[in-house]
Amino acid sequence: MDMNIRVARLEDALEIATVRVLSWKKAYRNLISDHYLDSLTIPERVPKWIKRINQTKIDPSRIFVIQDSDLRIVGYTWCGIPRNYSDVVDGELYAMYILPEYWQQGIGTQLFFKVVQYFEELGYQSMLIWALSQNSACEFYQKLGGIPTYVDFITHAEEKYEETGFVWSTLPSKMY
Repeated sequence: MDMNIRVARLEDALEIATVRVLSWKKAYRNLISDHYLDSLTIPERVPKWIKRINQTKIDPSRIFVIQDSDLRIVGYTWCGIPRNYSDVVDGELYAMYILPEYWQQGIGTQLFFKVVQYFEELGYQSMLIWALSQNSACEFYQKLGGIPTYVDFITHAEEKYEETGFVWSTLPSKMY
């Protein structure tokens, strides 16, 4: 499959919000409350992505999108300085989501290694990503060499969910 990865632009906010909402509704069904997932809307997410894209112009965070051959955004990743554990890791992959119909096609691996490449360009040597502990993505991160190191809890719609922090004390081997 012919894919293109590039840095997100402001005009991508709607498509990024679409990927985020559709992937959350599919990936987190039966993990996060249906009420919360059903309340997610694309229009409410667009301003948040506009703000995040603008933020990448003034700090080292980056949002990368992956497009199919029709230039449709089918996935994205958002990364930057660690929100916590900055004394342990140099960078954090904050989020990575792909449209459900594109799952299991190697897109997550491509996006992951784009982040690794970006972190190497910044001189980073280690990284972290958080995932809901019951999420199937945990197996994906372990296959890529992530070590489950931390456990924390996040709250969505007043319910707490366990998440696992995966650490790469050395950035994984290049695959790009």
